[in-house]
Amino acid sequence: MSNANLNAKLAYGLCSWVDDGANGNPPSPWQTVWQPSKPGAGYSVILQNSSQPTTYAVVVQGTKNLGDAIFDMEVEHQTPYPYVNGTNVAVGALDDLKKVFNIQNSAQQTMGDFLQSLVLSANQFWVTGHSLGGATTGLLVPWIAYVLNGQKPVTALPANITAITFAAPAIGDTNFANFLNNQSNYSANCNVNDAVPHAWCLTGQFSIPKLYQLFSSPGPSPMPQDLQQIIEGKINKMQKNGVSYQQTNVMTFTFPSKPETEPPDKQWLAEMSYQHNVAYSTYFGN
Repeated sequence: MSNANLNAKLAYGLCSWVDDGANGNPPSPWQTVWQPSKPGAGYSVILQNSSQPTTYAVVVQGTKNLGDAIFDMEVEHQTPYPYVNGTNVAVGALDDLKKVFNIQNSAQQTMGDFLQSLVLSANQFWVTGHSLGGATTGLLVPWIAYVLNGQKPVTALPANITAITFAAPAIGDTNFANFLNNQSNYSANCNVNDAVPHAWCLTGQFSIPKLYQLFSSPGPSPMPQDLQQIIEGKINKMQKNGVSYQQTNVMTFTFPSKPETEPPDKQWLAEMSYQHNVAYSTYFGN
């Protein structure tokens, strides 16, 4: 197994632990140093490597509602991303980052304040997340770089930041995607049969047209018309507002579809959940 795959496996182990509610101890050698006082939007955990005390991991929880990842996220409008000049991201994605910054631990200290206190003293940061947690990871690492850069916009990620994402949708324009693509310490991992990474780009391997045709036999294909209409409504508003998205470069794998036993009107969403969750835990060995 290559080092890149090994790192992705370890990162997904952290994502799996947080997505399952961060119950019990985190995977060794990590220990929790900051955790929200209760579940909620933007739930994230900061871990410290017990064998390398100046190494930290920030793990951003993925969405519990897959509808948030595709059907409900505010993508019809974009806003400038202040930490990388010349880039724009979805309003909903930036809102998610703000929620992460504003969650509090039992001492009422926000994650943003705690993380900022660590940035200048840490030797190494790992940042990782699955689904919308992966999208937030892509936004969070330039902010860490921004803090290290004296709170000035950045053109690259410092070498002491490593970001590994899973199943993230496209949440920025071409300039934002290219910024991440140009960083050797950023990597994205996606299942070709996962619906979420196909939002919100209109061309390419991961794109809305490909989304409609997912889950070939024995899976339920194509996407039901009522769900397609929701997507088309958002696409029409995006185009009216001059908004477009670009998926980053990704490391891919393909997980096969399975026959669904739910009622016909629920089969596509059931397969979507299977490909978005079971596929990654199976592939990365968790």
